[in-house]
Amino acid sequence: MSVRAACPEAGGPASGVALRRLLVLLPASRFGGTERHTAQLAAHLGSWPGLEVSLAAEPALLPALRAACPAGLPVPRLLAAAIGWQDGVAPAENAARQQEAAEALLAAAAPDLVLLPLPWPNAGLGLMPLLAARRLPRLVVVHLAPDGAAPPGLAEALPRLDAAGAAWAAVAPPGARRAERFFGLPAGRVAVVDNPAPPPPAADRALLRHGL
Repeated sequence: MSVRAACPEAGGPASGVALRRLLVLLPASRFGGTERHTAQLAAHLGSWPGLEVSLAAEPALLPALRAACPAGLPVPRLLAAAIGWQDGVAPAENAARQQEAAEALLAAAAPDLVLLPLPWPNAGLGLMPLLAARRLPRLVVVHLAPDGAAPPGLAEALPRLDAAGAAWAAVAPPGARRAERFFGLPAGRVAVVDNPAPPPPAADRALLRHGL
């Protein structure tokens, strides 16, 4: 995946934006394909000259994220943060915990760009309003998305997310089209990027996000 391809404002000759500090906010509560993909991406981005990459996630995920970084690439700075979207917890409670943790992260990391990988479309409901309020350039990457109604809490939070103010990508065409529907984006707004992670068995996919 290329951040510059999906988010031109992330930097480059045509953007006029100097990209020095990238913060990845991973709102996951378990380790799987999304989390492995994110670790690999963060390590690759860390090889860009002059770019400092920080990856924030739940403390329990940090060892697995470190191990998932490809050999020979720089390991991003790993930050422990209570930003994982928890199963069985009300959306408002999840969002409040995420926002409190992310405020401290943003103050410490002072990022030029934020990368927000979403294991499930509602997993960043406490992070997206904060990033929008700070007017931070941000790329949201949708990994898995249900075929049907939007996940709990998303429709109610939509006015606060400023979805149109972010750059968007998804790792598969169906996820891109569903993200456009869930977040009120025009057709074609969500770019599709390559996903290097092998797909899990169908039975695992059906159970992976059950209950979220």
